[in-house]
Amino acid sequence: MPQQQNPRSSTWWFFLLFPKQGAGYGPRQMMFTLAASVGSQVNIAGISHQGMDLRRPLANGLDRFNTVAVGWIHDGVQLHEDVVHQLAPATLSTEGYLTAWADAPGREPHGAEIRVAADDPLALEAHFRGERGEARFRTWGDLDSRVTAPHEAINIHTPLGGTHFVAWRYVHFAGEFTSPAGTETLTGIGYFQRVCLNVPAFPWKWVWALLPDGTLFSAYVPYAGLQALRRKHAFYRSGLEKATLPVLPGAFLYRPGWDDWLRVDRVAVRPDFNAGPYPHFAIRAANKAGDFIQFRAEPHAHARFFMDRQVLRGRLRTHFDYNEYLFRMVGVSGRVAGQPFDEGSAGPGYGNLEYTWGLGF
Repeated sequence: MPQQQNPRSSTWWFFLLFPKQGAGYGPRQMMFTLAASVGSQVNIAGISHQGMDLRRPLANGLDRFNTVAVGWIHDGVQLHEDVVHQLAPATLSTEGYLTAWADAPGREPHGAEIRVAADDPLALEAHFRGERGEARFRTWGDLDSRVTAPHEAINIHTPLGGTHFVAWRYVHFAGEFTSPAGTETLTGIGYFQRVCLNVPAFPWKWVWALLPDGTLFSAYVPYAGLQALRRKHAFYRSGLEKATLPVLPGAFLYRPGWDDWLRVDRVAVRPDFNAGPYPHFAIRAANKAGDFIQFRAEPHAHARFFMDRQVLRGRLRTHFDYNEYLFRMVGVSGRVAGQPFDEGSAGPGYGNLEYTWGLGF
């Protein structure tokens, strides 16, 4: 949406994938993204480059800009970061594709592409390749609800900026994935989103958790707190870290076959620090009807992504830190539609929790 962009804009497309394994969906996970930002000098995931130019030419339905392709794979035992980690010139077309490949002597191009499938206008085909691995996969939905179909989640446009999210919260996927652990053909459930953020990047917590029967719990909690000022990858004392104010939070529960989600918008996501390498998170969501779900997210791996941008003609560097905690759901309890909801009935669940901080002006 170049017509809506401004000096604070950033855009990314990402897939979060949970392969089916044994009785459930975890602990394996995979994430692949293409990210871009406006600015004369930006740094995405440690790669400094010329960002998107607001005055770039647009013709014949084509938009060209620099982007960074990133991908990681957790093989069930170990997280392999930087499977893909590549700056590449991107071409985005109204004909239904985004390509971003960087050539280099003596090797296949590295980068990524996402295309509308030739045989299905509501399926996506993706290909990511990097120094440490590769992924070729296809995603599609059931299209029987706004959870299983692509959905315009947010559309805010004002003279001062806005946001536009297209979320496909529940997709099927199948493909071949290569990491330092080897090559596998995998299928499962995943998430796709395209974000156009035309305001400064702001802190949020986002939870996406999947149970063995395909039940999905998701929560999105923008928040205000001292974390907006944090520029280093370090936590405050536990009390300060927890002292945040949710801003228009939202959460829902979805089970396969439902024609809509169950909203549980009274939601809290609080970090809890212990002797382990990662914080745990206490999560509770409820609604006025008495439905609720609560559990602890206990991470077993962590991946980091960040975005820096030079502003005020290079006199100031902004910083936005984007952390993903791969977790197991522990102590699940609740009540949904008058029925108990617990780990005994739901089975072991796994998820991904984004915890972001900083401000990306």
